[in-house]
Amino acid sequence: MRKLIVIFLCALLFTVSSAFSQLLTDYTDVGNGARAAAMGNAFTGLADDATAVAWNPAGLTQLGMPEFSIVGRYNLGYSTMKWSNVEFLDKFSISQSSQFDINFLSFVLPINTESIGLGVLADIGISKFVPAIAYRTMYDWAFKQKRTRKYSDDDTEIEIVEDIKQKGGIKVLSTAFATEFGRLSGGMTLNFIKGDLEYKYEHKQDGQIQDSDNYNVEDYKGRSVDFGLSLDGTWIGNSGGRTGIVLGAKLSPGYVRSNVYVDANDNRTKRELKIPYFYTYGAAVLFSESFTVTVDYRSHNWSDSESRNEVNGAWTDWAEYTNNDLNAWHFGMEKLNLTTGASFRLGYYNKPYVDDDANGDQIVNEVFTIGMGFAKKNFSLDFSSQFELHSYLWRKIDESEYTDKGGELSFSSSLIIYIDFMDIFDKLQR
Repeated sequence: MRKLIVIFLCALLFTVSSAFSQLLTDYTDVGNGARAAAMGNAFTGLADDATAVAWNPAGLTQLGMPEFSIVGRYNLGYSTMKWSNVEFLDKFSISQSSQFDINFLSFVLPINTESIGLGVLADIGISKFVPAIAYRTMYDWAFKQKRTRKYSDDDTEIEIVEDIKQKGGIKVLSTAFATEFGRLSGGMTLNFIKGDLEYKYEHKQDGQIQDSDNYNVEDYKGRSVDFGLSLDGTWIGNSGGRTGIVLGAKLSPGYVRSNVYVDANDNRTKRELKIPYFYTYGAAVLFSESFTVTVDYRSHNWSDSESRNEVNGAWTDWAEYTNNDLNAWHFGMEKLNLTTGASFRLGYYNKPYVDDDANGDQIVNEVFTIGMGFAKKNFSLDFSSQFELHSYLWRKIDESEYTDKGGELSFSSSLIIYIDFMDIFDKLQR
């Protein structure tokens, strides 16, 4: 009986202390596009398809004809908890899956200034302007997580199962515009932000519900603007292939995002988050027409962010939201087969979180990416997978330590349709 009581108390203590600790605060943009995902999200310099709306709007000027694109994304993951100095604990595993998400949906319409009677603009170097509209995911917080723990001694066994379900995320409706001045392109994206979050937690012991909790975060909203620049330093060689380097940069000025937090008792709290300036710099090196290497650096200084709440009709003072930054390096490569239209891609990046581990150190995971694509005259298909590895000290309770080791696998696929209006018009005239 004494051992049974000790086992029960250990399980109860751990459940109470860990109910909310495993959910890392993911404020790294999920990224848009299967091609960019396969290249480690190092796409600011290259940005030569419709997802430039998100990565660098200046890159839209590289599009030669109208494009319609759609991208889907799905995640799943698994972790095994390693522990030391924990009595009676035999097993601790965590499995996780998400729902299918429309990652990106867009339409882009490149316009040649001369073709619409604006040759005067072409005379001063403005040969093209490109409007675009996109619906995209900024943060995807939807998942189902199941934690299973087993405690036992010679004649007693207790199984603890915790089910966590989250729905929601932040979506963005973006309108973009880009133009080019010779080798220099500039662009702007206006973002209308909207989102929500629903959280449910259920604790079971030997199949019986012992505890539950839930809350909602409603009406995430805000407006932001991104500015992009792209400098084309490539040239056409004697063989007709394009080589050189393309430099890109994106500036995202700060803005205020608001939401309403609703707890299980329907108490409502208004919140505001002041998001600071973000910068991203990128380069795409074209070694040949068929081989490209890309690198990005993201300067996301979340330590400059501030938050405040509305209490009894009055706002509190702005206070520091986190002391961690989300700065990261991204690397990618793409190899094309110019004969078949097939492509192969690899990438890598480090992914920091605003959360700390049990020692107070910032959690930074590693992400490896791979993908392939296939392009024809009127369409292209791309596929990618991203594998995020993590290993960090999750929890300390007295002398007991728990280290979370595992990974999360993300799949993306995209379809881009190239629309040749002149070809369609000619066929209709026949």
